[in-house]
Amino acid sequence: MHASDLSTPLGYHGMRLRWCLDALLRLLRRWAVYIVVGALVIGAGASGAWQAITAVAAWLVLPLFVSASHGAWLAAGIAMQGLAGGLVAVALSPLLWQRTWADAERALPIAPGLRLASDAAMVAMALAPLLLLCTVGAVTLLGHRPAWLPPYRDRAIAALLAAVALSIALGTAFLQWQRRTGDRGARAEFSGVQRKRTSAADALHVSTLRWPRALVWWPLWRGPARRTGLGLWLGTATLCVPAVGLALITGFTGWWLAGFATLALVSSSVLDAVARKEFADLHEACRPLPIKPTSLGRMRASIALAPLLPGLATLPIALAVSHVAVRPLVLAGYVVTCIGSCALEVAATARDAQSKASRWLLVLIVAVALASEVAA
Repeated sequence: MHASDLSTPLGYHGMRLRWCLDALLRLLRRWAVYIVVGALVIGAGASGAWQAITAVAAWLVLPLFVSASHGAWLAAGIAMQGLAGGLVAVALSPLLWQRTWADAERALPIAPGLRLASDAAMVAMALAPLLLLCTVGAVTLLGHRPAWLPPYRDRAIAALLAAVALSIALGTAFLQWQRRTGDRGARAEFSGVQRKRTSAADALHVSTLRWPRALVWWPLWRGPARRTGLGLWLGTATLCVPAVGLALITGFTGWWLAGFATLALVSSSVLDAVARKEFADLHEACRPLPIKPTSLGRMRASIALAPLLPGLATLPIALAVSHVAVRPLVLAGYVVTCIGSCALEVAATARDAQSKASRWLLVLIVAVALASEVAA
């Protein structure tokens, strides 16, 4: 390294890029065991693993390409694809911007345009693996040249580019929203410290407040667990997407149900991890209170599992709308597997990468096998 490299100061974007890239690489190393083991188990070998990866990649963009061949559904396909990428960016947002940076950013003369451009660059970097996978899927589909695709090839490629731009825009907008809410929270906190105002009515209200509302539900909207609250809404919306796809795009029942099982496991796992982190300090401070720690743990677990219920409720409606004949016992087994796997993931005490990968592979193999047999 040259002396000039040491003396050259890093700007805001350069420092943030180094920190975010290091955080993303650490996350990728933690998830590498799931990716490698899953590819080897599904593909049963090196060549099979690559075929499995290209097949999964093709399924990622297939709904968008199918919607491109039906002009009426093109906007909905772009919106769904863009929303999926935006949800990934939201899930990775703690690695792209942290609330602890808010004070430093306010103190530095950083132009709003530079912060916006930096947010967009960080989101694009975080979504790069997903965008690469979508590119592989698009190339795979275009290479296989299904009969319905060639007349709409250019439209499908343009739709994919629009969905990518929408994903980056949604992720950037979320980071900007986080920064604005952080500013408002800091101003409100300063104002509250200045006023120190407590009325008798407020005291009476607090005295009659039940602990689940004060220690679990309110923190989701007003306290330290707002990311968990946002994840609760996003997880619920995400788990309703397979039902919508099942109702609109028929003929892929097994794939939609397999996708729901995968999304349910990912949603409950991510939401549980975020909730554990955000509620840790608050629930640790509650130890002197006459509240059982197991009760707090059950309430936190119910948050992680809550998005599963609306998603499961919409699946029978979608199956009825799409006029799919189902095997009731297999469908019941599939539902029990989805609920049981998510509950097991939330309740598991072994949280190391190897144990988690083993649970995920076993559960997903069973869930995908049942999903493929639901349709009669």
